[in-house]
Amino acid sequence: MQCTRCGNDRWAVTNTAHGNNRERKALISIVEPSLIWYSNDFRVRARKCKKCGNIGHTIEILMEDLLAIMNHARTDPLPNCESIEGWCEIQNQKHRKS
Repeated sequence: MQCTRCGNDRWAVTNTAHGNNRERKALISIVEPSLIWYSNDFRVRARKCKKCGNIGHTIEILMEDLLAIMNHARTDPLPNCESIEGWCEIQNQKHRKS
């Protein structure tokens, strides 16, 4: 995974939570709108670029869940796709400021 700001491919994991972890609501809320309609069986990780400090997030889901979501998307639109994209950009901007 390459940093969207500097192109570096070295990241440090700074925080991890799974979909059922209610103690880390802020981290879960970053990805929950895009996955909760399907499953809460996922992990989200906050990562920091080791070169420039850019913050990014990754989602881990089971391969069969990814395939099921992709199959669903072939016939039906995914819930809130347009709003999720805009929402994610707002979240990324907030993290860059902090």
